[in-house]
Parts: sequence; C-alpha cells; structure tokens
Amino acid sequence: MASEFQKVLYEIRKRNDKYEDIEDVKGEIIDNLVDVYKGDSSLFICDIEEGGFDTGNLNTDKALRVIVSNFLIQCNRLNIDKLYKIFRKLYKRNDGIKLLKEIRYLLEEYKNPEINIPTYRPSLVPLIIPTPTIDRRQESRVQWQLELSCNFDEIDDKKMESIINYCRRISGDSSLTLKRKERGSIKLIFEGSQEGMERIKALFDSGTLTAILEIPVTNISLITEQKLIAQKILFLSANPKGSSQLRLDEEMREIKEGLLRSKKREQFVIETKQAVRYREIRRAILDFEPNIVHFSGHGAGEEGLVFEDETGQEKLVEAEALAGLFKLFANEIKCVVLNACYSEVQAKAIARHIPSVVGMKKAISDRAAIEFAIGFYDGLGAGKTAEFAYELGCNSIEIAGIPGNLIPQLLKKNSQGTPPTQGNLTTDIQKRSSNTYTAAENSTNTDKILAPIYKNLEGYLANEQWKEADIETMKLMIKLADSIGNSMKDRKIITWLDQEDIKKIPDEDLKIIDKLWRNYIDIIICQP
Repeated sequence: MASEFQKVLYEIRKRNDKYEDIEDVKGEIIDNLVDVYKGDSSLFICDIEEGGFDTGNLNTDKALRVIVSNFLIQCNRLNIDKLYKIFRKLYKRNDGIKLLKEIRYLLEEYKNPEINIPTYRPSLVPLIIPTPTIDRRQESRVQWQLELSCNFDEIDDKKMESIINYCRRISGDSSLTLKRKERGSIKLIFEGSQEGMERIKALFDSGTLTAILEIPVTNISLITEQKLIAQKILFLSANPKGSSQLRLDEEMREIKEGLLRSKKREQFVIETKQAVRYREIRRAILDFEPNIVHFSGHGAGEEGLVFEDETGQEKLVEAEALAGLFKLFANEIKCVVLNACYSEVQAKAIARHIPSVVGMKKAISDRAAIEFAIGFYDGLGAGKTAEFAYELGCNSIEIAGIPGNLIPQLLKKNSQGTPPTQGNLTTDIQKRSSNTYTAAENSTNTDKILAPIYKNLEGYLANEQWKEADIETMKLMIKLADSIGNSMKDRKIITWLDQEDIKKIPDEDLKIIDKLWRNYIDIIICQP
C-alpha cells in the first residue's frame, strides 16, 4: 500500500509531463535542497527539526545529498498532519523552490478536503516568490550573546561567516550583525531585532537548537545595557631554580580571596599561569585576552624581569622586549602590575603603550609586595580606578607596619616615568613615611650607584633572609677580591678570605655592602 507521501509525489508526477516517474520528482527535490543549503547539513537538519521531523534517524556525518535522500525515504512513514507541518516549514524557509510549494498545497488539500483550495499549477508560479521587505531599522534593536563550546582556533573566517548566515536564517533576521567575539568558551555578541532574538532563544530553550555547524551551543542570552563586560586579570609568576624563594602562592591566594569578597566580584575573571617561561608570556595573553596583567617574581633592573627557560633556570627579558610585546596588545590591556624588585625600568618602557603600569623602584620585601597587591586589588574589586587602587596598595603596606610603602611607582601613559601627582594621598604617605623610615629613604642614595652584582644581596636583605644574605656577601667579597690582580687561591674549594684578600677589595665596594646591611638592619630596628 502506497504511503501518503508516495501519493503526493505520484500526483505531482501526474500533473507535470517532465517527470517520467516518482524518482524523478525526488531527484529534483534533492537537487533543489542541496543547491539551497550549499552542503550545510546542520542548517537543513535545523529546518526539518523545526517542522517536527525526528532527525535522530538521520546520520548527520553523511553528505547533504545522502541526508536529504534519507529524509525523503523516511517521510514514507509519516501521516498527512506530520508531513504537512514539516513541508510547510521547509517551504516557508525556501519559498523559491516551487516543488516544495506544490507539495505543501497538495498536503493541505488532503489534510482539509472540505476546503476548496485551487489546484496548484506549476506553470503559473514564478521560480522565486518575492516576500515583503521588512525595514529592520524600525524594529527595536537588541544585543544577545551566543556561546559555543569549542576552541577559538577551530573557527576560521569562512566558518564564522557560515555561523552568522545560519543565525540570520533561523532567526529570520537578515539584518543580524556580529558586534564582537570573546574567547574562553567562545562568545559571539550579535545585534539584531528583538523578534529574531526571541525566535532563536526559543529554539535553544526548547532543545531544538543544540548545535551550529556541529559545534555545541551552550547558551543564548540577552545582553542588557546595564550588563558590564567582565575585566580579565592574568596572573603570571616565576621563581626559577637558584633564585630566592618567594611566597607567590600566598600572594595569588590573597588576591583571589579579596576579589571574591568584593562587591564587584562578577566583573572579574581570573586566570593564573605559574613557572612562566619567556615564550609563554605571549601565549597566555593570546589565549586569555586579559585587560589587566600582573607579574610576580624577581627583577634585575636594567637586565630585565626574571622568567624561566626550558630547564627552569633564569631567563632575563629586557624592558624594550616587554614594551614591544605589550604594544601589540595595547587595545585590550589597560593595566600592568610588575610586582618584582627593580621593575620600574620595565614599567617605564611599558607605560609608553599601556595606560597604567605599576613597577618597583628598588628591592621590595615579600611581605610588602603581598600587602601592596592585596590593597591594590581590594581597590579594583570595589570598582575604584587604578590610581585609587595604587594609593590603597601603598597605604596597605604602611598600615601593616612594613617598610617599603614608597617603593611601588604608578606610571601613566606618556608620563615619562613620573609617578602620579593628582590627589593628596601620595603626598601624605610620603610625609608620614619620611619620619618613620629614615633609613629606607636614605637607601635611595645607594640605588644611584648600585650595580647588578649587588641586587641579589639587596633582595635577600629586603626579604629578611639573613642566612642567604650572609652567604651572598661572602660570595660577593670573594668575587671582588678575585677580580683585582691574580689570586693565588683555588676559589672552587676555598670559601674564606684572609687579610691579603680583603685589602684587594676597593673601599667603594665595601662601603656599598656595609650601607646595604645597615639600611635594612636600621629598618628592622625602627619597626614598632
């Protein structure tokens, strides 16, 4: 017994002499649909799903021609009501295919025999039936967000264009435009008509729209004017082998906890990368697209910031190289914090391209660095500006009773390395600190002549690592003694100095070492 669908195809063949049998009718339907959908099987699947067809019986891994052929075969099992619903939807989507219109009319005749429907005449129907043009500019425009579950690199320009066209088709909004893209779980921000957004949202909510071009759809949501774009913070840290150990984990933990407690916590997304190698800096920025970049670790002044190489050893990255990197991302990154000793050099270079950059003008202790970071991100978490957050970070060091509140420096774009002068908070801090930490202020005189050879020693002293500082002092004095004249000692095994060695060390170097020790011992004594 012929199916309802077979009867429809037979009637079409009978009304038109160009078809020798039913298979010719099927063949033309397949050719037309393949031509319209251009190999986009996902779009065809979506349309017939909207009409109520169970696509679970179709193998979507096959070519579009095979899928359409299997669809027509499986139509043989459907009743008139089901067929009418599906082909009405197909015709509505593709009103230029005259065969779909003929099938729809015939199904409507069979479905409602009491209604006098004019017999369909193919010769009287144009190939393309014009539809009313809707002026989308008169409709309310909204922005909505489509989230897809895949890697950003998986979507090239051609595939992105296919996704946009797909959304236009299923939303019925030809004016739909892509405003921007965001990484992570890929987020596409569209602007279009309210009606189109509601249509595509309904498809997603009903479970009909689950994928686009075989990419899973995870969410569709309306973006209100009040909804703020989250600020992305990228935390980078490095503590190479052989360098003094810093409490980087504690710093990251304190910052995260502070942001999670803040009233603006929904506005921040945090990503951390530890033991960062030099080439991973750019990769992390490319992957995460941050607005704020925070580095915690060691600095060596003019020599650069200390990252890691492939073996975990120190790898210095110079100021100009970092400045060149941040210049490439100047449109996205608005603030950089270099929480490392002597990082003011790099901060000045980066500030030529980034609006706000924080660097340290000299060695800073672990405790002071952590307190500054906590105060700084407490300020940002409360919705304050970078300038206010900087002041709060400096004040946090002072309130904790730790020396070093004058070490952090905020540099603004085009400020030529000059700390901000707006507001009175910085001035007040400097006035109060000059009385309490006179030795710390005086130590800036040493900065002017401090060579890189002494920076490890100052780092140990600033972090109150007295044993390490003692060992480093001995190494320095041996190195200085050996650099003057020919040494008679085998320095590979001898780690002590005699009177002859000490006489070789220039007075200027001995004074620098002595001043460094006195500065930090005086600071400890001055603490309440």
